[in-house]
Amino acid sequence: MLTVTVNGESRRTAAATVADLVRELGLQPEKVAVERNGEIAPRSQLAQVTLVEGDVLEIVHFVGGGDHSNPLPLREREEARRAGGRGGRRREPPLRAGPLSQPSPSRGEGL
Repeated sequence: MLTVTVNGESRRTAAATVADLVRELGLQPEKVAVERNGEIAPRSQLAQVTLVEGDVLEIVHFVGGGDHSNPLPLREREEARRAGGRGGRRREPPLRAGPLSQPSPSRGEGL
């Protein structure tokens, strides 16, 4: 097991490569950008980039088409996954706007 820093947080991993780590995080390697020790790791080579003790990684994943099915930050999703939850936020009903009310002249509003 290695200790690496991912997005500012220390974590232990059995991943051998950056692609393995990305999969371990529940992400798809073809949909992420990775900076390793201050340098961009080409997406096409994530499976060849070997992790070493102390690596510092910044991982950003892409969400296309307005997919906001899991809006939690990576750290919160990981915590929820470890706790056995789905990691998604409880969805609140959308706010609805009613018709604009007009000031009531009888109460002196709008004068």
